[in-house]
Amino acid sequence: RSFGCPSIRHDIPKYAHHSVADNQNYGDDVSAEYLLRPSKMLTLGLSDDEFDKPRSREYIQAIMKDCGYDIDSETFETIFSSLCLNGDQLTCSLNQFRHQYNTLHWEENK
Repeated sequence: RSFGCPSIRHDIPKYAHHSVADNQNYGDDVSAEYLLRPSKMLTLGLSDDEFDKPRSREYIQAIMKDCGYDIDSETFETIFSSLCLNGDQLTCSLNQFRHQYNTLHWEENK
């Protein structure tokens, strides 16, 4: 038997719906730490994957405004455009945008 880094099993077919009675480990289970200390957003019903999905300019701008960020339109366009340099891609994830904004904000306030 070989040991090493755990990986997601693709050799065992998954059922379309997860069942509590299915005790097969497919390799994509969450860790004990994640079960004991879930993220703040998960307790509000948002999975971590939601923050990595591609979103439109308008969606990200509305979310950032609703969260209390006061970002002027020039700064927003600079950040969003820098993230959308890959061809015709007109979307970016909320995590990407937030990371870029925090980096820019930190550099300005050194």
